[in-house]
Amino acid sequence: MAPAEAEAQCAHLETAGLVDGVVTEDNDTFLFGGRHLYKNLFDPNRHVEAYHMDDIEAELGLDQRKLVDMALLLGSDYTDGVH
Repeated sequence: MAPAEAEAQCAHLETAGLVDGVVTEDNDTFLFGGRHLYKNLFDPNRHVEAYHMDDIEAELGLDQRKLVDMALLLGSDYTDGVH
């Protein structure tokens, strides 16, 4: 149980080198500095999706700061975005 935002704490564990990635259904992990995200790990069909920050940076040209900017503009768990 994280004392606050679980994705923030998990992303910190990854950047500290204590884990290889974050298992979550929430993409906020990238906003907090996570580099490897795994979704649907507990899906009965065993269709795990893996997302990597290196791919986002290479294919979309978005680093962590730009993702945070997009979340602020478009909306996220913390803001409705710009109307």
